[in-house]
This record gives sequence, C-alpha cells and structure tokens, in this order.
Amino acid sequence: MKVLVVGEKKKLTRRIENLLKRVVSPDGKMFHVSDTKEGLEVLKKERMDVVVVDYKLPDITGVEFIERIRREGFDIPAILVVGKGVKIKEETARQIGCDFVISEQEYRNALPFVIEAAYNRYLFDSERRSKGEILSVMSEEIIKSKEQWQATIDAVTDYIFVIDRDSKIRRTNVSFATRFKRHPRDMIGMKIDTLLGIDMSYGDSPFKEVFASNTPVSRELRIGDETFIVNIFPAMFDDDEVAVCIMKDVTETKRLREQLYHSDKLASIGLLVSGVAHEINNPLTGVLGYAEMLLSITKEDKTQKYLYKIYNAAERCKKFVETLLCFSRQQKSQHSLENINDIIDRTLEVRTYWFRSNNVEILKNYGNVPLVYIDAQQMQQVMLNILINAEQAIDSYNQCGRIVLSTAYDEKNKKIIIKVSDNGPGIPAKHLDMIFDPFFTTKPADKGTGLGLSIARGIVEEHGGSIRAESQEGQGATFIIELPVD
Repeated sequence: MKVLVVGEKKKLTRRIENLLKRVVSPDGKMFHVSDTKEGLEVLKKERMDVVVVDYKLPDITGVEFIERIRREGFDIPAILVVGKGVKIKEETARQIGCDFVISEQEYRNALPFVIEAAYNRYLFDSERRSKGEILSVMSEEIIKSKEQWQATIDAVTDYIFVIDRDSKIRRTNVSFATRFKRHPRDMIGMKIDTLLGIDMSYGDSPFKEVFASNTPVSRELRIGDETFIVNIFPAMFDDDEVAVCIMKDVTETKRLREQLYHSDKLASIGLLVSGVAHEINNPLTGVLGYAEMLLSITKEDKTQKYLYKIYNAAERCKKFVETLLCFSRQQKSQHSLENINDIIDRTLEVRTYWFRSNNVEILKNYGNVPLVYIDAQQMQQVMLNILINAEQAIDSYNQCGRIVLSTAYDEKNKKIIIKVSDNGPGIPAKHLDMIFDPFFTTKPADKGTGLGLSIARGIVEEHGGSIRAESQEGQGATFIIELPVD
C-alpha cells in the first residue's frame, strides 16, 4: 500500500508510517509532502492508494485540497486529519468524499484502521464499477438497513463494543464513547483494560477468557463505585477473532435489590417479634404483679433480697418486650411540628448523669433549622439509640470521650441534616453495611440486643428520611440523618 501524507508535521508522518506497517501493510510505502503543490505533483507522477491530508496547510485548508484533487479527477481514498478545536460535519466529509479523524492523543492508533477501512471500501467500489454494476434499489435498501442497524446500536444505552485478541477496541456504540467524552471513531485502537482502569491478570480478565475458551462469558465487574454485568461473545470479523462485549450498569438495580431484601427481612422479623413479645408479655405481667405483692407482705431481708432480684429481672424483660413491640411498629405515631434542636436537647438531658460520671464532653453545633412534622417521641428514641451506641463505643475505647452533635438545613433539597460524631474506635469496614440489620451486634450479651440501630432506621425511613454511618477504624464514627421538610 502506498500512502501520501500532505502536511508539515514530519515527525507525525514517521509515527503513522510505523503504525501502518505494523498494523496494515508491512511492505507499505509512505510519501510525505509539505504543501498542496507538491502533493498534486506526486499524485500525477505516482499512483497512490490512500492520501492523508492535514486540515491546516500552508496555502489552503485540507478540505479545499481534497476538493481540488477531486476536480483534477483523482479517484483515491482520502482521510482528513482535523484538529481538536476544528468543527467539521460528517455531511461535509461525505460531500467531498473523505473520512476524517480528530487529532487527539490516541488518534494515531486509530488512523491505520481508518486507512485500511477506507482502502477496502474503495477497492469494493472500484470492483463494482469495473463490472459496470449500477446501484440497484436492493443495494440502496442494504445500505439503508446498515445505517438503521447502526442507529439502533447507537440508541442502546448499554455499552456495546468489539475488541480483538490484543484487547484493542475495533468498534463501539455512541453510549460507550460518550462515557469517555469521545467520538466512537476516536476509540478505535485503545486498549479496553487501560480505558476502564482495571488491572486484571490473564486468568481473571473476562475479556481474555472469552478468547481462551471460545465460549460466551458473563461476569459482574466492579469499576470504581459502579457495578456492571459484562456479557462477552466470541465472533469473527474478516477472518479475525474478535469479542462482542455488552456492559450493563446495574449499580442502581443492585442497590434497590438490597433495599428490597432489607425491607422484606424487616417485615418478616417484625411479624415474628410482635407475636413473641405478646406471648411473653402475658406471663411477665403475672411475674411482676406477684413479685410486688410478695414484697409488700414479706419483711424478712433475705427473702426481700431474692424477690427484688426476681422483680428487677422481670422488669428488664419487660423493657426488652417494649423494645420488640416498638421494633414491630405496634405503637401509633403522633406527628406534630417540632424543632429538632429541642428534641436533641431533651434527649441529652436523659443521659446527662452518665456523660458527667464518665467524663464525656458534649459539643453542640446547631444550625437555624425549620420546624419539621415528626413524632417527637420516636425521634427522641432515634437520638437516644445513637447516643447510647456512641457512649458504649467510647467506654470500650477507654479514653476521654467526645460527642459532637450538629444540625443544618439543606435549603436546596429541603432537608434537615443531623450529624452525631464520636471519637470512639470506629466501625470496621466489614461491619459498616450490617450495623442497621436486626439483632446484629458485636457487643456482649448484657450490653445490647442489636435492635437499637435497626429501630432507629425504621423510624427515620417511616418519616421519609434516611440514616447512614460513616467511619474509619481508629477515627470514630459519624451517624448522618436526613429528614425531609414538607
């Protein structure tokens, strides 16, 4: 293959020549000229297979040069190299009979493939013309069908692309190219692993596995914070082994599935604990009543001591039953307009003695927040559960404790944001997604039931809000509550 390059960048020409010989034609020859006059003279003396023209030429533009060689009668594939800032429509390129590539960092890798495609298309057209074929209605329908099929692929929001054995991209749809703010043409020749920012060995790469097994491969792939299902199918393009890849973003689907699973689990456990709590409540009432009656008629110190132990144990069971009933939502909500800062203050008063006796410093950073329509009693329980969690974390860490409570109003999203931060040991990353699950706890049996945060989450979500935790081991934990303001 003989390729003529018209442009002033000789260094670029050498790079193109090396790529062309390696990818397209090992015995190919490159001819380079700096201006249009020399270019016309070379075309008149030597038969070229392809001409590559820089848009910026000394005397005229690359478009004008291609128009001139067309007027001179040179029927040759032409490719226009356009600078990144230059705007040229594909319609213009078709009118003057050329392809074009955008001169960006990776375009040199794509250029040999564009040259090869343009040349093959030219050979096909030449053979058809030499046989005196006339473009029939059927041929027009085939072309139209091809364009419609390409439009269909480009309309799909999933990422569709074709790679070769070297993991280099051969084709892409618009959605995949748009993700990287590029035109599909500019993606050709780029390596898929580098592009997606994944470093996988031969055995772990689904893109290489499909070539090794020659069977379809389906894999879940994590890229940053996003999750994709990748389906890869072996195929043949012009006797070359390729792989057709379809990537579907399932990040949101996975999140909703986990949320639905959590809701179903809460509903099932709610029904279970409601029944258990009511069954326990009946005999428990009798234990407490008879213990009180015996305490009132017994004067012996030793007997009273044992009766008090029975009564206290039954009272503890009663509180646990009340927690279970609250968890199963057996109590009706009573909503009213409340100031969240006042609710936090009332909650802190309940734990004032504990804070003082354990040398825990309380810092308040309240913002100017509007009134919100909530159940004050339930929201106080949410704050109390989070504070007790922070207290126990600080106590186990054996240090001078500090709890910071802050409130703010997000006017744009119309939400009140509450943050409770402690300087305890933090939450291990492996536990961070489980702390709101019912009965999940890392505390000893006498320290917690694993229902506090689950109840808090249920209450907040019933109010249309959300709750989450952020933490790093050794750097404390922060609980963030967002409540909508109607």
